[in-house]
Amino acid sequence: MIPFYQNMGAAYKQIEDMFNEFRVEHKGKFRPKFIKTATPVILPIGWTYTKNPDQSNKSETSDYAYKATRTTVILRNNYAVKFTPIIGGENNLNYIQLNRIASKFTTKFEDHNVHIMRKFGFKSKNGLYVPEHVNFGIELDKKSDKLKIDKLGWGFTLTEDLTENNTYEVTDIIPKHFSTLDNKKEFMDTYVHHMDALLNLFQNPEIHPSIRRHGTPKNPLPILSRMLFVKVKENKGKVVIGDLDNLIFDVK
Repeated sequence: MIPFYQNMGAAYKQIEDMFNEFRVEHKGKFRPKFIKTATPVILPIGWTYTKNPDQSNKSETSDYAYKATRTTVILRNNYAVKFTPIIGGENNLNYIQLNRIASKFTTKFEDHNVHIMRKFGFKSKNGLYVPEHVNFGIELDKKSDKLKIDKLGWGFTLTEDLTENNTYEVTDIIPKHFSTLDNKKEFMDTYVHHMDALLNLFQNPEIHPSIRRHGTPKNPLPILSRMLFVKVKENKGKVVIGDLDNLIFDVK
């Protein structure tokens, strides 16, 4: 068994515990649809995007809240969980969405991309490592009044901790990395190798790429480059594939 899958039960339990720890009773007046699909959670500092709300980012589910950028929380045993909280709300609460899956084909993008990319050669032996990604949801168990993992749900992603327990700093790749890293030549070569592989997959006649199945970008390079992150330790960088949630690769 792949090590990632050996301790998933413990990772799921940690996720349940941490959200239940910060869950609170809602006292504000919200739309009925919103109450059915979200639960108030006071998220610790560092779990949420901290910039001021922007009207263009406003959530359709509530007059009081807006969606933040995606948050990654490091767990034990080299796991991490990704999700997008809704920030703000009455009483300054934050929210996590409780989404039931409609179709594995239409919502579990990261699971799908890992399978397709590995099928088309994205493997460690080829210098192209794709971290494990498992999509899931969180549901409110009415009997216990506790939040529980919903394996048929969506909106959350269990993945590998690319920081390796905060040993590495993981960020988007920006121009300075190509000039300031101690291994800048090796880093550039690895970056080009990854970009060539992603572009070849994008242009493969067997593949239909799309932005979350809502059209194919005319210029794929910007969105392909955003799939790549850099892991930095002691001013040496490694290219890693980290974002599998935007560009979707389907087999025709």
